[in-house]
Amino acid sequence: MLSTIACSLRVTSLAFVALAASNKVYALQHSTDGVANGSRHSFAVRYAFLNPSHKASNLGLQLSLIEKSVCHLEQHLTSGLSAIGLPPPWYFIYTDNSTDVSLRQLLAGSPDVDVVRRVNIVNLDTEPDDFQRMAPFTGLGLDPTNLASVRRTLADDALLPSEHGRLLLGTDIVFLRRPDEFLQRATHLLPHQALYMADGATWGGELYTMAGYTGPQCPGLVGDFIFLSPNTRVSASVLREKMLWYRDSVANGSPGTQPECLSCPGLHAIDQFGLMLALGEAVVPQGTAGGCSPLSLKLHQHVPSGLKVPGPLVQIAHGKLPLDGMTCSAFSGYERAAERHFMLLGSCGELV
Repeated sequence: MLSTIACSLRVTSLAFVALAASNKVYALQHSTDGVANGSRHSFAVRYAFLNPSHKASNLGLQLSLIEKSVCHLEQHLTSGLSAIGLPPPWYFIYTDNSTDVSLRQLLAGSPDVDVVRRVNIVNLDTEPDDFQRMAPFTGLGLDPTNLASVRRTLADDALLPSEHGRLLLGTDIVFLRRPDEFLQRATHLLPHQALYMADGATWGGELYTMAGYTGPQCPGLVGDFIFLSPNTRVSASVLREKMLWYRDSVANGSPGTQPECLSCPGLHAIDQFGLMLALGEAVVPQGTAGGCSPLSLKLHQHVPSGLKVPGPLVQIAHGKLPLDGMTCSAFSGYERAAERHFMLLGSCGELV
């Protein structure tokens, strides 16, 4: 999938030197049973490569996005883990019948055996409990993209190893440079805690909360970047409860969020809003008391579709960023050929 990354990284940050010597790496460190395919790894990274509309023309852009995201993750996050003496992550990638073959072909043609052997593929169309998990949402009028987002979020509780750290990513997350703040803060997380990217753009710079909700929350949470420390469990049943609470709230005239989201028609982002409530309840201490904490807006940026370039200091970006000019040294000739092939099929469609 990715070619070998030859990266000589100079650790110039005193904080990184201190981290390497301190052994305070609970949340990112593998446990004694942290083994996948015979090798030890630090934590799990989850992506969803789904094609909810089942249109062949959507595969090109989705493949390009997941390649780009994984490539930059390996180049910047994995090398950062190495700098503090930790092994690389392993991957769980959800597929469906429309995308599974394409991903497996991409992996089969990759020269980067190290990355490929760290990838676990789960086809949700063949997962026996998927239909039951999704049953409460099939009649809500959600569009295919929102249904797919709900699907991946509900699957996490059943399919990811809760005894390890888990980084839940959307395919439109890009690591632009070594994520020093994320690594430093993640290494100090305790059990039952979480870090997340916050949206500092959609709500005019404020971190949104859910209107009319009196329980714990994780303000501003972006559903495409959440790190859960080991033993932090967000159960599917609680997620369903919170998502359906949001459905009922909007149906009863609530604006949904505070401030009101003017770009969230209908039940758009129901998965994200349900997750920010369920996570706020799952962490210890709950909500804003310290169990779930946002990463800094300065270094971790949600980029709305109207903006094309992240800020100059941004370490991790989220958004439909243009692929042109965002080079990654981990791309192989095979991947560039595959990207050109799929671009001929079209580059518009639903993304998860």
